[in-house]
Amino acid sequence: GQDTAELFEDAPFVVEGSFYSSREPHLPIEPDTVLGYFDADGVLVIQCRAQALHDSRGEISAATGQPEDKLRIIQNPTGGSFGNSITSNTYSLVATAVQNLGIPCTLTLSWEESSHTTGKRGASFSNARLACGKDGKIIAAEFDTGLDHGAYEELGDDLTTRIARFTYFPYFVPNVAGLARVANTNHAFACAYRGYGSPQAYTHSEAMMDMMAEKIGMDPFDIRYINVARPGQQNLNRRFFRDYPMEKIMDLLRPLYEKAKEEAKARDMPQKRRGVGIA
Repeated sequence: GQDTAELFEDAPFVVEGSFYSSREPHLPIEPDTVLGYFDADGVLVIQCRAQALHDSRGEISAATGQPEDKLRIIQNPTGGSFGNSITSNTYSLVATAVQNLGIPCTLTLSWEESSHTTGKRGASFSNARLACGKDGKIIAAEFDTGLDHGAYEELGDDLTTRIARFTYFPYFVPNVAGLARVANTNHAFACAYRGYGSPQAYTHSEAMMDMMAEKIGMDPFDIRYINVARPGQQNLNRRFFRDYPMEKIMDLLRPLYEKAKEEAKARDMPQKRRGVGIA
């Protein structure tokens, strides 16, 4: 791509802003319940809601010194953990208790304990700007996103790659300069959470699309429609998309969107405003 700084100087329309996405708890219904014991062969068995068994076995082994060939993870029904049952902190605590006491041990966190000790979706801070032509097509984009990952590193390095993957997905951005970085802080630690990086990315890139539509005077649907990637166009990382369904999806969506706009306009009142959003 071309130098984005130069493109912004000459672009007909430019919008910029700073954005924050908040830390979020997973709020699963099922409790974090763990059972640990040595079986008849001297293998340390952990029964838990792990949704990534091989990862958990490695993490528990690293935390406790228990050799992986003497460690077995049994997956209990996992329910809807939304990502935080990948984290192996409570599993490792129970494993340590079994090692030290030599008896079966169990742990069930209360709701308050779970809220204090489990990972969250990490917060993000983004500065971004977007340049478009008079026809609404994206000319260039720049972004700088910092992730507040809390006290521990778990998956933090991997999350930075998701920002680079999901920002402005699935639009075609011909020229882009982006930076994603992660910092450890004294806040609640971040972990896997459904969507995993995309909410942090979309918080600024979708807002940019809405801001640009308003500045140009275009419908938010239309500016997205003309910018979704078509066959032959590449993503932010200069790779071809696996599929190109978005134009057809938006063709199917348009009559529903127009109907929703009509209904919102008919029911909109100064006392109770109604509108239609799209992302």
